[in-house]
Order: sequence, then C-alpha cells, then structure tokens
Amino acid sequence: MHSFMYRFAAFAAIIALLGAFLNGVSMPTSMLRAGLVFLGTLVLFIAALSLMRWTVIATTIVEQNHPDDDELETAEKTSVQTTEKQMEAGS
Repeated sequence: MHSFMYRFAAFAAIIALLGAFLNGVSMPTSMLRAGLVFLGTLVLFIAALSLMRWTVIATTIVEQNHPDDDELETAEKTSVQTTEKQMEAGS
C-alpha cells in the first residue's frame, strides 16, 4: 500500500509540475508547487486510511465472553440444590 501511495503522489506531483511549466510559471515555483502537491496527496491518503480504520473499528461487532455451557449447568445445579436445602430447612 505504501508504494501505491508514493507512486500516486509522485504521479500527481509530476502532473502539477508539467501543468505549472505549461502555464509559464518559474522553475522554483513549479518545484515548490509539485512538492506541496506530493505532500498534500500523502496527507490525504493518510487521513483517508485513518478514517477507514476507525470506521472498521466502530462497526465491528465483538462477541462477549459467555460462560461455557458446562459451567452454566454446574451453576444451575448448585443453585437448585441450595434452594432445595433452604426449602427443607424451612419446612
């Protein structure tokens, strides 16, 4: 992904440089404009990828940890036995 970002940014900078040359802009100004286009394109890529990352994190459903069925059955048996003992003691 990084190489695609740099290639795309370089391509955009070259297009900006050629466009500036064709409009009669001086060499230093054209190079500065191309550099700013290169950096701006990279910043846009980074912002877009960051937004996509947080979107994926926000929309991902995380399953909660549920107790195993064996543990649940054991807990139910224990509570039933405790209730039965309390009822016998009360009678």
